[in-house]
Amino acid sequence: MSTLPTPGELAGRGTDPRFYASLAMLPNPDTVLRKSGRSEEVFDVIEADSHVMGELRLIRADLQRFTHTLNPASDSAPDQRAYQICRSVLDRPPAPGLTWNDTIWNIGRAPFRARSYHEIVWTRSGSLLLPERLLDRPNRRFGYGSQGELRLLTREQPMFGVPAEEAYFLQNRHMPSYDNPYGVALLSSCLWHKMFKDAGFRWFVKFCERFGIPYPVGKVPRGTGEKEADELYEALEEMVEASCAVIFDDESIELHEVKGASGGGKLAQHLLIEACNAEMSKALSSQTLSTEQPGSGSRAAAETARGRSADVNEGDRNSIAYTLDQLWRLITQFNVPGANPPTSEFASEEAGSKDRAEVYGIFLEKGGNPSRKAMAKDLAIVLADPNDPEDQMQPAAKAPPALPPPGLIAAAAAEFAQSGGTLFPDQDAIDDVDLSAELQGISAQLLRPLLERVKQGVDPAELLADLASLYPQMDDRALENLLARVIFIGDVWGRLSAGDNPDG
Repeated sequence: MSTLPTPGELAGRGTDPRFYASLAMLPNPDTVLRKSGRSEEVFDVIEADSHVMGELRLIRADLQRFTHTLNPASDSAPDQRAYQICRSVLDRPPAPGLTWNDTIWNIGRAPFRARSYHEIVWTRSGSLLLPERLLDRPNRRFGYGSQGELRLLTREQPMFGVPAEEAYFLQNRHMPSYDNPYGVALLSSCLWHKMFKDAGFRWFVKFCERFGIPYPVGKVPRGTGEKEADELYEALEEMVEASCAVIFDDESIELHEVKGASGGGKLAQHLLIEACNAEMSKALSSQTLSTEQPGSGSRAAAETARGRSADVNEGDRNSIAYTLDQLWRLITQFNVPGANPPTSEFASEEAGSKDRAEVYGIFLEKGGNPSRKAMAKDLAIVLADPNDPEDQMQPAAKAPPALPPPGLIAAAAAEFAQSGGTLFPDQDAIDDVDLSAELQGISAQLLRPLLERVKQGVDPAELLADLASLYPQMDDRALENLLARVIFIGDVWGRLSAGDNPDG
């Protein structure tokens, strides 16, 4: 029998056979940066790449398609108070010269650089303690201690740092773990491909300089003097610039081209650049079909790529919302103790409005009475001024039904008179069918469970509540058979009548 567990860690850093326990600061275990001998400053160079920048702009544009909203925790007075205070923070810029879109994007850059940090500068506003500024801070100012705690590197403590209190800093990390509290940087996955791409461009430019145009080769007979050979060489040099030359008739010039350089096929350098771009796209957006796809992919492949990219972007938005929720939690804790903080949400305006409109429609059908102002605000609809008739939209008038031509009316009237007052005898024959007796028997069979409850003297209110449980006991097979026969006979009779009168 096993013993009862005791408090404390067994496989923590204190018992790790490695040297983690003796370290005041954990090193960043990014293997790509360490093996390449680079620091995180290389991420700036990678981001400056035209292909990487294009991918980042696409990701940022996708993020801005979604509207950031703040949702109260409940309708209780404390929760509504917390919501209003946090809402007031969102109604002004997070910092001078910045918008909330800028701050949200800076928080969302964590996947590319493994993490992002923002400092909260607090101020007093009457009886409230509110964030005056929310400032983006560089990653180089932060590290993690031996227990994985966040530490701020300062002038006084440039090596080991000081504790970074949660009340002053927001952190967003991408895929952190026990061994790597710093997180995983997607730009690290682009480092080698960026280096290979630059090398490919360097040799590609040299190739174009050397073989971009056919190079001339002059042939002279053996025994030609050095002076004459030099003159021909100078003529060939001028020919490269002037595209023409004058030579003696006993001399010859050939133009040599490199296969593949004139469009016959892609060069190895070009293929290397395309491969590196594709790998960097795969790391940043999890797909390659949206940028510089050399071939025309199938529609199914394109939809799959869009789905993968949408899933990744949704996860990143959830991470941003969680980071902002840390801010709302602090504001609520300091100003409305005991209240539940509001939460952030990113929703597509188009999809959200459509879904919300359907919810309102269902609520109205069920007899609900929602607030017109709240519904208009939720659906981004501006209500008309009740005192201004010109501001109110009128429903479109329905067009009156089109009348048949006068000739057709006269012909129908004549047919009506000849038929003895019956314009549609077939329909009249169907209408005259008496099914009352058969329907009465079917109704008695169908409603037998309900009628038995009535005979027992059950209260009407209780009977109404039992309808849901009685419905499965009602035998509706006879009614289904009767309706099927009626529909079949009506369809057959209609076809026969149409055959007798093909002109309608």
